[in-house]
Amino acid sequence: MSFIKRIALLMLAMLMITQMVTLPVPVISVSYASSLPDTTSAQAKMINWLAKQQDKPEYDMNIQFSKNYSDSYLGEVTGNVEVDKLASSDWKAYPYISLSSTYTVGEPSSIHGIWTDISNPSDYKIVVYDKTDIEYLKKEVSLNSDGTWDAGELKIRGNLVVHLMTTDGKIVCSLGDSKVNINSKYQVWVYAVSDVPYLQAKIPLRRDGSFVSQPVPVLNADHDIVDYYPTVHEGTKVASLVKIDHGEVITSTEIPIYNLVRSFQVPNDDPDRIANINRRSWIYDDALAVIAFSMAGDQDRASKILSSLQVLQENDGSLEFAYDVYSGKLDTAKRSGAIAWVGYAAVVYEKYFADSTYRPFSEKIAKYLLTMQDKSTGSFKGGPDVNWYSTEHNIDCYFFFRDLYELSKKPDYFDAAKAVRDSLTKNHWKASEKRFYQGLGDDAYALDTSSWGGIFAHAIGDESMAQASMDTTNQFYLSGQTLSASTEKISYNTSFVSQASLSGYKPYLKSSSYPDAPDIVWSEGTWGVIALGLRLNQDVSSLTQSMLNMQASNPSGAMVYSNKGYAPYPYEFHVWSSVAGTAWGYMTLKNFRGFWEEDSGVFKQEIEEREAEEFAEEVFRFYYPPSRGDSPSSSANSKVTPEVALEVLKNLSKGEPAWKPELSNNGGSAFFTLEGNPYTGVDETKDFQIDVKINMPEDALVFDETALLEIYNKHKDASRTEAETKVKTYRLQKTGIHFDIELTAKERNSVARVQHKIAERLMWNEVGEKVRLSTSKAGEVILNDSLFSRKGNGRFAIVADASKIQVDGGIAKLTRLIKERGIIAEPALVESAEALAKSNQWTGIVKNVFRYGGKVLIVVGVGADIYKVYVAEDKVKAIVESTGGWTGATASATAFATWWAPADVAGPWAWAAHGVGTLAAGGVGYWVGSETSRTIYELVAEE
Repeated sequence: MSFIKRIALLMLAMLMITQMVTLPVPVISVSYASSLPDTTSAQAKMINWLAKQQDKPEYDMNIQFSKNYSDSYLGEVTGNVEVDKLASSDWKAYPYISLSSTYTVGEPSSIHGIWTDISNPSDYKIVVYDKTDIEYLKKEVSLNSDGTWDAGELKIRGNLVVHLMTTDGKIVCSLGDSKVNINSKYQVWVYAVSDVPYLQAKIPLRRDGSFVSQPVPVLNADHDIVDYYPTVHEGTKVASLVKIDHGEVITSTEIPIYNLVRSFQVPNDDPDRIANINRRSWIYDDALAVIAFSMAGDQDRASKILSSLQVLQENDGSLEFAYDVYSGKLDTAKRSGAIAWVGYAAVVYEKYFADSTYRPFSEKIAKYLLTMQDKSTGSFKGGPDVNWYSTEHNIDCYFFFRDLYELSKKPDYFDAAKAVRDSLTKNHWKASEKRFYQGLGDDAYALDTSSWGGIFAHAIGDESMAQASMDTTNQFYLSGQTLSASTEKISYNTSFVSQASLSGYKPYLKSSSYPDAPDIVWSEGTWGVIALGLRLNQDVSSLTQSMLNMQASNPSGAMVYSNKGYAPYPYEFHVWSSVAGTAWGYMTLKNFRGFWEEDSGVFKQEIEEREAEEFAEEVFRFYYPPSRGDSPSSSANSKVTPEVALEVLKNLSKGEPAWKPELSNNGGSAFFTLEGNPYTGVDETKDFQIDVKINMPEDALVFDETALLEIYNKHKDASRTEAETKVKTYRLQKTGIHFDIELTAKERNSVARVQHKIAERLMWNEVGEKVRLSTSKAGEVILNDSLFSRKGNGRFAIVADASKIQVDGGIAKLTRLIKERGIIAEPALVESAEALAKSNQWTGIVKNVFRYGGKVLIVVGVGADIYKVYVAEDKVKAIVESTGGWTGATASATAFATWWAPADVAGPWAWAAHGVGTLAAGGVGYWVGSETSRTIYELVAEE
C-alpha cells in the first residue's frame, strides 16, 4: 500500500471516528430508577402474548370434521370451514358433468352428455363404467370443445357410472354429483399424523364451507375399478385450510404435540410467510420463554417447555436448532449457543422454583457441549458441522456452565466456565480496539457481541471492559426511525404502524462480512443494550420508551422483530411479532438482573483461587519442569507417561530392573500406590498404570501425617523468601515489571502457593532420601485426610532397592497393555519392521508392531515366553507418486539419493510434496503400497 493511500485511509478513519463520537446516544445518568417509564402494563401484555404462543393457535376462521374420526379409521372424510371471511371474488364453479340421454338396462343405448366449468378440457377425460359386482370399463372418451361428451352406443347391464377424471386417472367428479362452486385460492389439506404428518388429500373447498374427500380407484389389468383405496389412512386426522400458492395454513384442527412456543406470529398477507413458518419453534426462543415464565412465577408453562425439549433431546445430549411444534423434527443443524441457552434456562427454572427435575436434562446438555469445547483455547465451537467460534455462543456457554456448577459443584463445569471465561477475555476481546470480535479471527461488528459481551464483562467484574462494550454499541445507534407501512417485498409491513419517532440499535455495521447490513431498529438487540445500560447505571429511559412505542403498534402486545423488513440472507429481519424481542423486553423490564447475573461472591473467590493456583503452578514449573522422578504425581507412581512405560518395557527386555530408583529426583526412591487414590498433584499426564509387586520388609520406615507435616513445615518456613523471589523474577521475565514493584493480590496469593509447592517438593525428596539411606531401603506413606492428597486417602510404598520391584505379569502382560493403548500398525509398517529386523540380523520372529507414545514398538519372539523388544523411530513418513511397482525393496541412503534428487532446499516435507524423499544415514527405507501410491517408512532402531 502506498504512503499516500495510507495517509488517505488514516484521514478517512479519523473522520469516521469524529462522526462516531458526535453521534447522538443515550447519556449516563446518576440514577436510572426514577427515569424509567411505568412498564407494568407493557410487561403484562408481553407475558400474556408469550403464553398465547405456547397455547393452541387462535385462528380467525374455524375448521372441523363432520364427526370424530378415530386414529384407526380408514376411508373418506367430510367437514366444514367458516368461509364468511373469504373474498367473494375467490369462488369459481367446479367442473361438472351431466347425462343428456336415457338408457335401457341390457339394451344398446346412446350414452352422451355435457360438461361445464373446465378451462382446459384436454387435461380431462370421460370414463364410462358398467357397475355390477365391480365397475367394468366400457369406454374412455375425450371432452368435445363444444361442451359435450359422447361415448356412443353402449349396452349397460347394471348401473351406469360415469366419472370425469384427469388424464392420469384421478376422479374429479361423477355423474349425479351436484353442481357446486369452490374456492380458487384455498384448499383443505387432510393429514394422518403418526410419527409425522402425512398428507392424504387436497380437497376443494365448497361455497357452502363443506369439503368431501374423493376415493382413489383401484384398477385391474383391464382398467376395471375393482375397489377404492381409502383417501385417509391410520393416524390422527388433521384438516387444514391452506393457501394454495405457497402452502400457508390459515386455520387447522391440529393441536400441537409439543408445548413449545411458536417463534413468530406472521401476518397472513406477508409475502415472506412461507409454508409452516407459524409452526416453528427455535430452541433459543424456547429458552427465553422458560426464563420469562420463571420470572413471572408461571412454573407450569416453564416446566411444559422443558419437558417437551427433554423428550426431543438426542441421546448425546444435543438439541436441534428448531422444531415443529406439531411433529417435532424439523432442522438437523445444531448450534452450541442455542443449546447452551436451553441448558441455562433449565438452571434458571431450578433456581426460581427450587425444583431439580430438569437437572439431568441440563447435565446431558453440558456433556454434549463439552465435546464442542476446544481444549487449547477454551472456546466452544459453533456446532459439529462448523469450525467457527462465535463470541455470542461462548458468552452463552459461560453463563450456563457457571450457574450449573454453582448448583451441582461438579469440577468439570467449573473448569469449562473458567476456560471459556479466560478465552473470552484473552482471545475474543480485542484489547487494542477495546471491543469483542464477533468470533475467533472474525472482526465483524455485531451488536450482540458488544451488548452481551458488556453484560458478561460486568458479570465478571471488569467494568472497564463493560463500559468499552457499551461504547461500541453506540456505533449501532439509530434515531428518527419510524414503523411505517410498506408493500415492497423487501420491507413489507401493512399490519403495524406507529407515527412515533423510534430510536434503537441495528444488528450489524457494514463491513466485508455484512456489506448490505440494514439500518433497522432491531427490538431484540435494543433490549439487550437496555439491559446492559441498566446494569451500568445509565439512563435508558428514552430507549425504553421507544421500545414501548414499538410495542404499542401491535394490538397483541408483542414486540415486532424490527421496524422494517429486510429479508435477504443472512439478515432475514421481518416486521413480525416475535418471541425473542418480546421475551427480552419482558426479562429486562421485569428484572434486568434476573438473568445472567453478576458472578456470586463465592464463585469469584473460587475463580481467584484457581487463577492464583494456575499462576503458582506456572511459576513453579518454570523453575522445576516435570521430570521422570517427580513426587507421586498421579493416583499412583505406578501410573506413568507413555514414554516411561516404554522405558520400563525396554529395561525388562534387556534383563535389567524395570525401575531404576537411583535416577529419581525424589531422593533416589520410587513411589507406588498400595491402597486408595491418594493423588498428590503436580502432573496428571501420567495415566498408564503398571501393576507391580513389592517386597516390603518388616523394618520399612513409616511416614504418617505427623511425620510428613514435621518435614513439610521445616521446609515451608525456609521457603517464603525463595517463593516470593521466584514469583517476582518470573514476573520480571514474562512482563518486564520491575522486581521492586509491589505484588498484586493474585501474585501475593500465588506466593503462598508456590511456597507450598516448594516445601512439598522438598518434603517428598527428604522422604525418599530417608528411605534410600535406611537399611530396609523401603518405606510407607499413610495419607488420611492429608494436606498432601487431592483425591482421597491411601497408602504409598517407597522403594530405593530396584530388586524389590517386580512388574506383575512380566514383559508379556506389559506388552499386551501397551498394545491395547497403542495404535495398530498398518501392514506397510509391519513389512518395514520385518525388513528392519532382517537387516539388523535380530534373532527371532516379529510378533507385534504398533505405535505408542510417539514411537514404533517391535516385539520379537525369541523363544517360548521369551521376548525381545525394540523401539524404533519413524523419522520420515511421506506419500510419493510412482509409476513403478516396487514392493518390499530396500535402499540405502546413498542408493536412494541416486534415484531421486531434491526439488528444492526446504527439507524432507517439501521434497515429499514434490514427489521425492530422503533417508537419514543409518536408516533403512522401504517402498510399499499400491501401483500408484507408495509410502516411505524410515525406521531407525534405538540403542
